[in-house]
Amino acid sequence: MLSYEHEPDWQLLPALFLPVLQPLSRLHMKPRSPLATRWALASLCSLASMALAQAQSVSVSTDPVGFIPIAAKGNSDTYVTIPLHRPALFRGAVASAAANGVVTVNQASFTDDQLNNRHYLLVTSGTQEGKWFRIVDTVAPNQVVVANDGEDLEATAGAGTKIQIVPFWTLNTAFPEGAGVHASDSFAPKSWVLLPDQTTTGTNLATESSFFYYSGSLFEGEGWRKVGAATTVKFDDQVLLPDSHVIVRHEIATDTVVVCPGAVKMAPAAAIVRTFANNRAQDNPVTFNVAVPTSLAASLLSESGAFASSTTIGTPADQLLVFDNTQAGKNKAPVATYYHYKGSSNGGDGWRLLGGNADTKYDTELVFRPSYGYIIRKAATATAGKSVWKMKPTYLP
Repeated sequence: MLSYEHEPDWQLLPALFLPVLQPLSRLHMKPRSPLATRWALASLCSLASMALAQAQSVSVSTDPVGFIPIAAKGNSDTYVTIPLHRPALFRGAVASAAANGVVTVNQASFTDDQLNNRHYLLVTSGTQEGKWFRIVDTVAPNQVVVANDGEDLEATAGAGTKIQIVPFWTLNTAFPEGAGVHASDSFAPKSWVLLPDQTTTGTNLATESSFFYYSGSLFEGEGWRKVGAATTVKFDDQVLLPDSHVIVRHEIATDTVVVCPGAVKMAPAAAIVRTFANNRAQDNPVTFNVAVPTSLAASLLSESGAFASSTTIGTPADQLLVFDNTQAGKNKAPVATYYHYKGSSNGGDGWRLLGGNADTKYDTELVFRPSYGYIIRKAATATAGKSVWKMKPTYLP
């Protein structure tokens, strides 16, 4: 069974998701600096004002806002996700969608290139509710072009489908001016933000890219830098994908708190899991984009068809790797690995802990936690493919 030494303060989210802002003093941990405090409060006020302005301008309901703190241990890796999203820039309906990724939107007034690569289109109704697509082009006044990954958008988001256009979290919106990490006044980083590899075939993959916040005055001044890039190039606008996690790695002993403000997702979410090559297992870095702790059964991971069940106790097909942020260390091994069994032995269908008692089910175990990162290890199959994990928050009807 998974246990957590220090539970995140879930009650910092508005009670019953009412849009009531909570004071930062309730974090129970001292922020890194007064800047972090000012940033968190300013972010929450900004979220609230944006939501109010949107509600007044287009007469739609808005998602409640709040924030979640994540304790990041010194000299350790912390798996971080942001289950709260940035306020939607636009809410409306699709007029038409084409197989090539061109989406025409009702009652929109976009400008050319306005949304390119900084926003995504989120499907909020229909059978494909929860899917998201990166916007790669904007054509005034009412068209966007999305990266559709070979999917026929006419079937996914046809006429009448409700959508939102949402800004991606970026390095400097999730960690503004280095908040939540240790800023470095030289090019010897005290903290890193590591992005997982989303494209390489295989398991136990190294991270894809490494970033740190430079607080010095040389090389064009403060900002996020990328290892291997020119020292003068800033990566403040580096996109953080909504269905994946990042790793915060501290190289010094001092702990920090990563504060994640945002809007509570009031609709199902979806994540794509896949294998890239025939007969090869594949690690998929994922997050659980729901703002409350959720059990294995309630996550619908198995029921969604995205997670293959085992037919033999103790011999998993797909595996869910869970990491514990309360444990110190870098390059940590998973603290638990779960698999789903479908059969009649040892009490029948249900979630099992790899290496655990075969008769013990973990269906009600609250494995999925806001702000934690996970890896779904897809078993090798004769033909590579992808599937969609559609998750519905337990607080929705």
